[in-house]
Amino acid sequence: MRKLLGIVIVVIVFVFIAGYVFVINSETNYEFTITSNDVTEEVRIVFDDMAVPHIYAANESDAMFALGYVHASERLWQMDLIRRAGGGELSELFGVDMIENDKYLRTLGMKESAEKCTKEFEENGPEEVIEAAVAYLNGVNSFIDEGDFPIEYTLLGSEPAKFDVEDLYKTAGFMGYSFAMAFKNEPIIDWIQSNFDSTYMADIAVTLSNNTKIPVSGGDAVSISDMVMELDERLPVPQFIGSNSWVISGEKTKSGRVVFANDAHMVFSSPSVWYEAHVVTPELEYYGNHLAGMPFPPIGHTLTHSWGITMFVNDDIDMYKEQIEGDKYFYDGKWLDLDISYQTIVVRDSSDIVIPIKKTHHGPIIMDDISMWWAYTKYPKNLLNEAFYGFSRAHDIVDAKKSASLIHAPGLNIMYGDSEGNIAWWASAKLPIRGDSVDCKSFIDGTKASN
Repeated sequence: MRKLLGIVIVVIVFVFIAGYVFVINSETNYEFTITSNDVTEEVRIVFDDMAVPHIYAANESDAMFALGYVHASERLWQMDLIRRAGGGELSELFGVDMIENDKYLRTLGMKESAEKCTKEFEENGPEEVIEAAVAYLNGVNSFIDEGDFPIEYTLLGSEPAKFDVEDLYKTAGFMGYSFAMAFKNEPIIDWIQSNFDSTYMADIAVTLSNNTKIPVSGGDAVSISDMVMELDERLPVPQFIGSNSWVISGEKTKSGRVVFANDAHMVFSSPSVWYEAHVVTPELEYYGNHLAGMPFPPIGHTLTHSWGITMFVNDDIDMYKEQIEGDKYFYDGKWLDLDISYQTIVVRDSSDIVIPIKKTHHGPIIMDDISMWWAYTKYPKNLLNEAFYGFSRAHDIVDAKKSASLIHAPGLNIMYGDSEGNIAWWASAKLPIRGDSVDCKSFIDGTKASN
């Protein structure tokens, strides 16, 4: 008995020591010196008592490199997971358990959209935004080159790939997916409409007409909603859901100055969804909250103005009930060919798989005969990077409004206040112009040109 007790004590002590060593070794090193050919002048980074980095640089490019480096040093695993979710590339890290998630995420088109957005950005994006984004990515990759990876990679026996511009848009794609409620809502609303009378719809403040009601199996609608919720629950990253904000004119405050508050209360996660940083150069100073893997802050303030975001929750997705036979679909009295492409999903410790992506002119077939039109993937000129860059570099409300106008998806409420007493609230999104007969809250008849 004493021998057994002694063994137990030894094991407990060993576990305690091992845990202590792990915690100590996994802590971020806040005292370091690095050299890089990507930096032209000395950069100083000071971490305050809350571990927020304050970056002092001689120019914007050097500051963005430093931001990318410290961001990766504390959030690399999170950054990697979110870009993989946006690109449907989780199986490469986690194996066969994530295949169905990747199939679904690839079908939605975020990876394809990221490729198109990258091409558009690199060919036509503003030079200063491209330079800042690339400098940030160089900083991220400089940390990766050092090989000091988070413990998760050690446990999986894996290493992170370097980041590129396309990864910025994969991250933005996951943000757009997180904000899109129609994936879950529309199938359920359609099921309620098909199985109950209109009084139930009135209770949830949805008004639907009967002129486009089409026969959709209640099982189809429920299956889609169940599929989406099940796959979302299996995702290894939290979704960006929930936020609020308000801004009060100085005419309504005791001090006579604008009061601004932005509470982006997204789901709890460890580490936090947000990464705070203070950036200072001779021409620029801002304090921002960054999303993992995105170089420009959606929320922040300078010495003269503040800006923030909340979810617009606009309906930028339509789901269509298609008539499909083989590789053709029926539209406007004619049988048309489905657009079929193939994508390869790399699977850890298993063979790669090739999946077909089938589309009508509305968008991809996400299940059986239901297709999806989504504003986010329909327009390759996604200017989120330019918009967020502009908010932190704005000189006045005119500049901020111009930046807000660049956003088309995901739909965002942009809040603004400045030291001149100006306040603003812009709803930034592309809003589909639908026909009067279209009930966009439920499945739409995809065979009719009028829809």
